[in-house]
Amino acid sequence: MKYSWDNIRFFLAVADTGSLSGAARKLGSTQPTVGRHINALEDATELRLFDRFNDGFRLTEAGNDLFAVARKMSDAAAEFNIRQAGLAELNGCLRLSSNHQCAPFITQIAPAFFSNFPNVELEFLASQRDANLSQREADLLIRFCIPEFGDLIARKLAVMEFAIYAHSEFVEAHPACLTEQRYGMAEWVHFDADHLTEPGEKWLARTLKSNAILRVSNLHLLQESLRSGIGMGLLPCYLGDRDTSLIRISEPIDEARSVLHLLVHRDLRKSPLIRNAMTFLAEQFSLHSQILLGSPPPAPSARAAE
Repeated sequence: MKYSWDNIRFFLAVADTGSLSGAARKLGSTQPTVGRHINALEDATELRLFDRFNDGFRLTEAGNDLFAVARKMSDAAAEFNIRQAGLAELNGCLRLSSNHQCAPFITQIAPAFFSNFPNVELEFLASQRDANLSQREADLLIRFCIPEFGDLIARKLAVMEFAIYAHSEFVEAHPACLTEQRYGMAEWVHFDADHLTEPGEKWLARTLKSNAILRVSNLHLLQESLRSGIGMGLLPCYLGDRDTSLIRISEPIDEARSVLHLLVHRDLRKSPLIRNAMTFLAEQFSLHSQILLGSPPPAPSARAAE
């Protein structure tokens, strides 16, 4: 085949983002790889598709003509994938994406998932970037906020509470952290800029009177940093409460409270696998709702009565 679909995917990504680096981030690739695909497509078509400038790539006249056709190819491929998934039975692969704050909870309910879906492979991506459901980057998406793109259906899953945690040795050495004085202290661990739109990070930005001593890119690093005893940080209560090395030094923070939503592309909602997976997730989040709220789990007898 003269033209590789893979090359066309990279062509569309560069056209959309205006740079090799932007396309690499969008596709989860590297800048040299993107460059090789663009060069290969230009060699195959014997056309210059982009003008290269210091501030990025711009489509040439020929590139603009081919862009419209390539976009139709991409839309058709996405529709094919969605319709194919809609016909699938309770087997195959389920692609689930969630934000970092929810990721440990998903791994905790994974054994129950495989008990219910023994013939399904779960592909799980924890990322702050919204996977494009129209392009089948994921089948289901769990987020605090509902993305504005695509033909999506949203379902509320649960409310997640956050509180301030620190290592017991840090608390012993810094007793002021147990009082309102903690907001004037410097020993705080924050998330990086990718998380700044989340309620908890917005609250921290408004409340703290000093810069963080450390910024991290994911929840695992945040929890490990607190375990090291270097400072205080905001964690989901379901995670911080079960960590025996950490102490909760605040009540749940009202301003950090977040609502989790489950999102699916409208054309996928009738797929047997997707429909059953959505029901399973809703049941699991409901079953553990008190833990997500920072409350003790129900007694076994009470849970059985439900």
